[in-house]
Order: sequence, then structure tokens, then C-alpha cells
Amino acid sequence: MIFVIRVEKGQTLQDIAREYNTTVQRLRSLNGIMETREGERLLVEKIEGTPYRVQPFETLDSIAEKFGVSRKQIEKINNVTEVFFGEIIYIPKAL
Repeated sequence: MIFVIRVEKGQTLQDIAREYNTTVQRLRSLNGIMETREGERLLVEKIEGTPYRVQPFETLDSIAEKFGVSRKQIEKINNVTEVFFGEIIYIPKAL
């Protein structure tokens, strides 16, 4: 689901991503921005999935196996092709 929000004073991309269950990468991609400005309107796409913080040495393949989903599913809902330690991604429900 895609909708529009208005950035509030002091709100960062990280704050918005957390509040709307999406990723910073997705916000940047949808809006063509690196950072936010107060009053700016942003497109937000809510991701249906469970947030997960990437652990040391994990890969998309190992995370997919851990949760019983495909790598492609994780790539698609997070708009990524690789992950990094500490990054928050979303895990889709297993089919």
C-alpha cells in the first residue's frame, strides 16, 4: 500500500521507516532523496512482514533459510540485493 505523508520537524528517514513498517532504502528509492526536510511530502510504501535486524555474517540466503522463505521474496519486499550487519529488513510470511 502506497500513501503520502508530510515530514514533521526533526523526523528522519529512519524514524519514518520504523513508524510505517518500511525501510530507509525503500523511502529513498520511492522519493529520490537521501534525507528529509520538514514539511516535505513523501511517498511511503508499507511493507507487510516482520522486522528483523541482520546479525554478523548473515546473508540473504542464510536469513531466507532461517525463516523458511525465499531469497527472492526478501529481496523484493526490501528492495535490496544484499544485506549488512545491523540493518533492519522485513521478513515476509512463509508461503
